[in-house]
Amino acid sequence: MGPRGAHMGPRGAHMGPEDVSMGLGVFLWSWGCSFWPGRCSCGAGGAPMGPEVLLWGRRCSFGAEGCSCGAGGAPTGPGALGCSSAPRRQVPLYQRGGTVIPRQDRVRRSTECMKGDPYSLYVALSPQGTAQGDLFVDDGESFDFSTSNRFLHRRFAFASNLLTSSSADPRGAFETPSWLERVVILGAGKPKEVLLRPKDGPERSLDFQHSADPPVLTLRKPGVPIGADWVIELR
Repeated sequence: MGPRGAHMGPRGAHMGPEDVSMGLGVFLWSWGCSFWPGRCSCGAGGAPMGPEVLLWGRRCSFGAEGCSCGAGGAPTGPGALGCSSAPRRQVPLYQRGGTVIPRQDRVRRSTECMKGDPYSLYVALSPQGTAQGDLFVDDGESFDFSTSNRFLHRRFAFASNLLTSSSADPRGAFETPSWLERVVILGAGKPKEVLLRPKDGPERSLDFQHSADPPVLTLRKPGVPIGADWVIELR
């Protein structure tokens, strides 16, 4: 950290509070946007312009450090470091490709008030089109998760156009009224149909919305309990 909390860049170079740096060797997604490491753009005369970053409602680009352009202005490879402006009121948040993050998106006064709120799953696909993540829930107050196995541990996995919810630890025995309100899949193409197959219930179609740039697929109100087994298929 530099003076007054400012971050220090590579080799001790000072970076101001409105700059953010990160390595480009990791496939990342942001909230509702895509960050493709190494997707360098080239301007007139083959000058590098930096990897492209697509944000909700706006388009930005990283600095061109390390990006190179070949004949005809085509990018030749990723750089080692990218920098993006991060104003105090607009800090970008990135999610690693290949992960599934459950979130309770309703704003409350406290986490106590969030008990029973529905969940949204944010699925950030890897370059191989896969993702995995866990959810652990207990009463948030006692040690019953340890002494009485009063916990819920779920695993979410995406592969081959199937999103699966299964138990990650069958010892857990905890009931929650929370349900699945939404699934957001970053990097998914537009399907013809989306099917939900609960373990205890009939198969049904889900409403969905797809945006192409960046590719984001939103599945609306699956409505299944967050602790249930189910499969969502993209067709």
